[in-house]
Amino acid sequence: MVPIEAIVPRYLSLAEAGTIASFSTRTLRRAIAAGKLRAHHVGRNVRIELGELRRWIEADGAAAVGSCGFAIPRRARRSGR
Repeated sequence: MVPIEAIVPRYLSLAEAGTIASFSTRTLRRAIAAGKLRAHHVGRNVRIELGELRRWIEADGAAAVGSCGFAIPRRARRSGR
């Protein structure tokens, strides 16, 4: 079996990272803005290192997904009002 590092580039675009991790690019951008997912900005482009994506998924990625399995925007959550 071929390791994933041989197939997938070391640095991923947001779209590539979202496809691999099954998250939307919006969820990834939120994690980057919150400081939970480290990314490299190259001009207007954002690149995420494959190892960093793995670390985030194992550490915080599950917290970004609601119990239904879909990312839930903050404003859609019930605030108790």
